[in-house]
Amino acid sequence: MRIGVVGLGLIGGSIARGLHQLGHEIFGFDLDSSIQADFQLVSELKDLAVCEILFLCTPMRAMPSCLTELGAILPPEAIVTDVASAKRFLVSPASSYPFRFVAGHPMAGSEKVGFVHSDPTLFQGKRWVLLDGAQKQAREQVSALVESLGAQPILTTAKNHDKAVALVSHLPLVLSCALDDLFQTEAGPVERTLASSGLTGMLRLAQGDKVLLEDLWKYNGDYISEALAQYRARLRDS
Repeated sequence: MRIGVVGLGLIGGSIARGLHQLGHEIFGFDLDSSIQADFQLVSELKDLAVCEILFLCTPMRAMPSCLTELGAILPPEAIVTDVASAKRFLVSPASSYPFRFVAGHPMAGSEKVGFVHSDPTLFQGKRWVLLDGAQKQAREQVSALVESLGAQPILTTAKNHDKAVALVSHLPLVLSCALDDLFQTEAGPVERTLASSGLTGMLRLAQGDKVLLEDLWKYNGDYISEALAQYRARLRDS
């Protein structure tokens, strides 16, 4: 199968490498021209017009414009799926996309970023959300690829997804970044000397992509704020 991957960071690179190992013909596109891969790299989005299925793995803020560009080059039978950590902002205009769109989100990742850290086994044993509003045939094709990467497809709605990940994924990142900022600005020599594995574990997520945190607040800020309020209430009661 001819598969395109737009955005070859940790997630996109892992998808591309995993599917390439499974024998698919991969076409990768990224703004970073220094990436070296053992699958075909293209220099323009229009070169992806030959793809049957395309994974959109850019930062969330770039996805709406990318979807518009892809709509101008892809045939209507093409399938596009994404990996965004929030779903409502893409699902609302989905009916206007000229291709078949399957919203998705692999529940896998790392604080490490970039193609250099990509791993074709990253998704093995992980859940991969697919929204149940998509066309069934298109969703089943994406689901089959997801399963071939070792992941377990989970069907839900955009609202249920965004509310759930705000608690189990986005809030932990927000707290880690807040603690990291507190430590960097307030910790003195004694605190820095005594800091050990407990703090290191709490700060791990904060070492990741800062653009992601900004996008999470932009596209899922309401549910993150709700989860944060619940967390604060438990701190007051403890």
